[in-house]
Amino acid sequence: MAALLWVVTRIDPRCGHLARSARTYNAIWISVLVTVSHAVAVLAATGRHVAVGPAVTAAVGVMLLVIGNYLPKLRSSWFTGVRTPWTLSSELSWHRTHRLAGRLLAALGLLVLASAFLLGGDGQTAVLVGGLAVVLAVLVPYSWWVWRSDPGRQTIGRA
Repeated sequence: MAALLWVVTRIDPRCGHLARSARTYNAIWISVLVTVSHAVAVLAATGRHVAVGPAVTAAVGVMLLVIGNYLPKLRSSWFTGVRTPWTLSSELSWHRTHRLAGRLLAALGLLVLASAFLLGGDGQTAVLVGGLAVVLAVLVPYSWWVWRSDPGRQTIGRA
């Protein structure tokens, strides 16, 4: 995972934007790596009893909070962020969509974190999957709507 994330920074056509977003990209990168790869494994390996399901759910909630905090600061990129045809062809759409995405993901992160302590496994999964579905259902049309009202947008043609 770390190697893949490193390669992405080298092949992105908008690598200048990634360079200007390095702090944001690194925070997102670290939160994903820690959540996916290390947190629960390290605790279990050190002999601590860990309820893996709620611990992973809580870690995902924290990861969503971190991503939600940093996403509005991310510059346009082909590999990170909310990448729709409209956000990639309009800086205005990219900026506004990522501001909204940050708020929505932070709110979802709080809900997922709360579900880790209040709900069972199926409830935690429903909050996470349902919440992500709602976030996507809002962001995709929103990115189009902002793109459509941007006089500086690039036209997306048919091949």
